[in-house]
Amino acid sequence: MVQKYAPNLKIWQGEAGAPSHSHNAGKISSQKWNSELTQCKWDARRMLGDLGHGIESLIFTFYDPAYKNPERYSKKVDPIWIRIRSDRFMKRMGLVKYNEDFKVLKVKPAYYTVQNIASVFDSSIKMIPHSSMEQESSLTEDPVY
Repeated sequence: MVQKYAPNLKIWQGEAGAPSHSHNAGKISSQKWNSELTQCKWDARRMLGDLGHGIESLIFTFYDPAYKNPERYSKKVDPIWIRIRSDRFMKRMGLVKYNEDFKVLKVKPAYYTVQNIASVFDSSIKMIPHSSMEQESSLTEDPVY
């Protein structure tokens, strides 16, 4: 549809990240699913999928954001908000883990995932229009995350 009505429009996928810490709200929220490893997998899949469809990627977010006005947020609404200080909430979505005072605690594995994908699949990659590929698989079980 975009090609038909606005062929020069560039599509961006925004806020396409995943948490590295479990919470109880949203589609990808379970204890079993959320970890630093699954954050890597999500970001990699998102970036490569976007690349394959000719869409520029945006990973949300570089750092774990701290939000002011904690009275607007509640653990009862969304426990991904981790209340450390009375004046801020931390959201564990970043590639770099910060504390509530914005001190870097560590670089998460997802940072290196994004770095490696961006270095290999850079702007020199050219898409081959209308190409197709078939893949046979012997997988009989759902993948383990």
